[in-house]
Amino acid sequence: MQKYCPQIRVEDLQPYPAGIRAQAVMSNGDLVHDFLFAGSPRSLHVCNAPSPAATSAIPIGDYICEQVLSRQSSGGHE
Repeated sequence: MQKYCPQIRVEDLQPYPAGIRAQAVMSNGDLVHDFLFAGSPRSLHVCNAPSPAATSAIPIGDYICEQVLSRQSSGGHE
């Protein structure tokens, strides 16, 4: 943290309980443990982005761009 905010000290930090994160669940009740994308000819949705989604943001963005460009070049847009 100090790399980005040098004025923060250990004394400034306090413990905090773990949060709740959304997790996609399949219709049979199984948790989705990987990225899940769903879409139609006019939409693309990121339905599940488990940890470490933040560190995967660039590859996810690349994938979305590839999908959109592929749909446009194949005439999948209206």
